[in-house]
Amino acid sequence: MRAILRFLGFLAVVGGFVALVIDVTRYLANNAWAPATLRGALDAIVTDGGARLAASISGIAGAPAGAAVATALTAPASITGLAGGFIVMFLFRSRDQDGASRF
Repeated sequence: MRAILRFLGFLAVVGGFVALVIDVTRYLANNAWAPATLRGALDAIVTDGGARLAASISGIAGAPAGAAVATALTAPASITGLAGGFIVMFLFRSRDQDGASRF
């Protein structure tokens, strides 16, 4: 299970790096910084995915949680992918024989 989660973390890091490269090339071409957001990534995968996610979270957990998710969806996808991937890879790192974690 740890290997699968570390692999998913690695995929998130790779996806975040690719999104960062695309954002930088778009910046160089247009001379304006406009990174891809999580809402835009969800909308590319599922039609109106960002709004659906925020609405379903607010229906389950209430309006403050829906507002928090809507705010989180405005974060850059590249930074979120990089940070999330590194966090997952760090949390599911292998342990030594004595049970102590390698740092």
